[in-house]
Amino acid sequence: MTMRKQKPTITRKMHLYLALFLLISLPVFFILIKIKNEINLSGWDGQGSINIVWITKPLILSSYDPNSHKITLFIFPENLYADVAGDKGRYKLENIWKLGLLENRRNNLFLRTAENLMGIPINGFVMLNNSQIQISDQINKEKILEFRNQNDGPNILLDIMASFFGSDKTRIKSNLSSFNLLSFWQQMKKIKSQDISIINLGEFQITHKFSLPDKSQGLLFDSKTLDNLTSGYLSDKKISDENLSIEIKNAAGIQGLGNELSRYINNLGAQVVRIENDSEKNQSLCLVISNQQKSYTLAVIKKITECQIQVKESKETDITVVLGKNVSNRF
Repeated sequence: MTMRKQKPTITRKMHLYLALFLLISLPVFFILIKIKNEINLSGWDGQGSINIVWITKPLILSSYDPNSHKITLFIFPENLYADVAGDKGRYKLENIWKLGLLENRRNNLFLRTAENLMGIPINGFVMLNNSQIQISDQINKEKILEFRNQNDGPNILLDIMASFFGSDKTRIKSNLSSFNLLSFWQQMKKIKSQDISIINLGEFQITHKFSLPDKSQGLLFDSKTLDNLTSGYLSDKKISDENLSIEIKNAAGIQGLGNELSRYINNLGAQVVRIENDSEKNQSLCLVISNQQKSYTLAVIKKITECQIQVKESKETDITVVLGKNVSNRF
């Protein structure tokens, strides 16, 4: 006499359904959290300019304007030195990249140093493994387009997806969000030869030599001549179109802080109408006072300074930036 198999009890069925639900929902929950973090990380809306440092040999800064579909590549001299952000000494620029990696994976130290060097906000860095351009090679438009075409197609999409999930096997290393990387790469597919400008900064008289402790010599940028050369290429059309008047008040008690911020804002195409230095004030926190709740210029200034925003009507200027001591480590 054979025994019939007993049907699973209601409790066993509930356990099976619960296990199945968890098996499906946990990966979905993980992906949703990851998407939320990526959205918060995204620093480019696809409308204003995007500035990226490419970790190649030599180091390259690209500035892309989605409105004109034009991209400018600035090639840094090999022996260029820079003052590390936060008064941490003077090092060779490519070594500051390595130094910043020891601090954190997003390499804010290097990015802030590069921002201060060029006098513009930089959205992030990109490093493509096995794609270094040798310093002896002549970098031209054809080579850039060839590089773009070699890294196009399904492989780059797989790399961006691998980057999204945090895989170490991806060719792409970047602090940009996967959404920004994908959007930028889609824009690059539209670029033609006439849309590319290449500026080898080592070929212009914008540097001066200085002596190192071992009696060798390094190069430093002269910020004024550098800005005169790059201003037409680095200005952000969206900021220029808004044409907002900006006042800077240095209330931190630190000399030159207002001029440092003014350099950023002017290079982006905005107009600084006045800089005031109040040596008697010793304000801790910075504040941005704006006539408008939202504007693209306001968002960029907030990103540069990390100041709090206060909406308050003013008849004199559209935006007033009151600098405090907390901004001193920014420059």
